[in-house]
Parts: sequence; structure tokens; C-alpha cells
Amino acid sequence: MRVKKNVLLLALALAVSGVAFGLPEFKVSFGGGGIFSTVLGNGWKYSENGVNLKETNTMVEGGGFAFFDATFVEADFAFLGGGITNKYSSNGRSDTSSGSLSALDLAFLGKYPVSLGPVTVFPLLGFDYLIVTS
Repeated sequence: MRVKKNVLLLALALAVSGVAFGLPEFKVSFGGGGIFSTVLGNGWKYSENGVNLKETNTMVEGGGFAFFDATFVEADFAFLGGGITNKYSSNGRSDTSSGSLSALDLAFLGKYPVSLGPVTVFPLLGFDYLIVTS
């Protein structure tokens, strides 16, 4: 009987403190989407003492993501895949190489909503881990 009384008192104290300190309304959402990005013509040039080097990179990637968002936590999962082509030239000779890329991105974040008048900001603390699989 004493344990039930203590649990009831704890629940009452939490409810009163929530009202007293203005805890935000608990909301939950989830969703997902697609990702597409491209880098065209990124690279560098170098010339010194008769040596002329140049490299350009072209990358195209795509994937998808899913997220879960609640008032105090956020979790994200994403998959990316794509290809990259490198073109390299040195004093008139050139070479081309290509490859593929795939990666997973996992994130788990804690947050606390802070109301600043008409705007609410959400400071985040957590981790985001990118795993390059190939």
C-alpha cells in the first residue's frame, strides 16, 4: 500500500511541476523522403616549374531517409548511393577513373524546445554516425 501511495505522490509531483514550469505539449511525427545531389566539375589546378596538374570530379548520388520526431527526441536513418568519376591530367597525359559510393547515416538526438515568443528553437545534443559501406 505504501508503494502505491509513493507512486501516486510522485506522479502528482511530476504533473504539478509540469504545470509550474510550463513543459511543452508532447507531439510525435514521422516521415521520410528522397535525397538527390550532384557535384559537377569540382577539382583543382596546379602549375609550377613546368608541371601542370589538373583534376576534376563529378559525383551523382541519391537515396532515401526516414525520421521519427517527438517533443524531446529525434531519430533519423538515411541511405545514400551513387557514383564518382575523376579525370586527371598532367602535362598533356590524362586518365579517368570511376567508382561507386554507398553509406548509411544514423542519428539520435535529444532536444528541448525553448519558446522565444512567436518562435520556438530546439537546441540539440546527441550523435550522428555516418557509415561508408563502399
